[in-house]
Amino acid sequence: MPGRVLLILTVNFSMLMISCMTDNIVDSWEAQTRVNNAYFLKLDQCKQQSFFFLFVPNDQQDSDVRRCEGELLASGCPMKNMPASCVLLMIKKAPHKDIDH
Repeated sequence: MPGRVLLILTVNFSMLMISCMTDNIVDSWEAQTRVNNAYFLKLDQCKQQSFFFLFVPNDQQDSDVRRCEGELLASGCPMKNMPASCVLLMIKKAPHKDIDH
């Protein structure tokens, strides 16, 4: 039960941050790191092994990365599918403006 409370708080915090932040561009390394952190946290919560590979080859809009993180963390256990927002990160390129380093 404490894990479920942590998940709910994390998702709520993520949604609050979405409404407070501007939509900057993050480089592919940061996007990859953030998505992996959310993915492996969820796998740990579900007590699962990795079953798909998330690869973020291009710079991304911060809102798209947050959406993927949120969908990963909000998904049920056991995880069976990669969220669509995460699939888009694998193929989408962000416009090259306001890159935060």
